[in-house]
This record gives sequence, structure tokens and C-alpha cells, in this order.
Amino acid sequence: MTKETRRKPLASGVGISRFADSFALCAVSQSTERKAYKYRFYPTEDQAREPAQTFGCVRYVYNGALALQTQAWFERHERIDSAETDRPLMRMKKEPKTSWLAEVSCVPLQQALRHLNADFVNFFAGRAPYWQIS
Repeated sequence: MTKETRRKPLASGVGISRFADSFALCAVSQSTERKAYKYRFYPTEDQAREPAQTFGCVRYVYNGALALQTQAWFERHERIDSAETDRPLMRMKKEPKTSWLAEVSCVPLQQALRHLNADFVNFFAGRAPYWQIS
């Protein structure tokens, strides 16, 4: 290969996200050089509160569903699928005691339940060990 057709290596310690990598490749399609962009975000208190609240809600829902599935398995040898764990989530959002779950988006909460369901599928298939409530 000639010097002109070789790709130049990136500087060490530079991380490229999937978006930045594809953006850089589109932006410099005529060149063989790859570029990376590094961004830093300094959130305000209000901006930092929303992800923290979402992560707390996700952990609460995940641990609650894990306890529900663990109890069903050890007491009745019954598997619970993600559709059955979605129903209590809907009820919990309407109850006054856990109405704070309705303040965050439902997408991360439902995704946590999908991840838990995949974890249980892998456990029952013998591909993963059993885990504990965190």
C-alpha cells in the first residue's frame, strides 16, 4: 500500500462513539483519514436530576420484578414473562404510594423489564448464573 491509501491511526486515548464514527466517515468520504470528536456535557442541577430520578425508578422496578419472579419460581416453580410483569408496573404508577414512577418516561422502565426477562431466559437456558437483588 502506498502512503496515500493507508488509513492514519487515531491518537491513543481518543474514543469514537458509533454516531461520531459514522458522521466522520460520511463527512470525509473522499479522504482516507478518520476523525473523532469528543464532547463533554456539564449539566445543570435540573438536568442532572432527571437521569438520576430515571435510574432510581429503573432500579426500583427491576428489583421489584426480580423479587416477584424469584418468589414465583421458588414457591410455585412458575415462570413469569414480561407481559405479566408489565401489569403490576401499570398498577404501581396509579397507586399513591408509588405514583412517582409516573414522573419518568415509561420506556426505560419497560426496557428494564425486558432486560430482566432476557436474564431469566438465559438463566433457564443455562447460559447465565442466578443473580441477587442489588
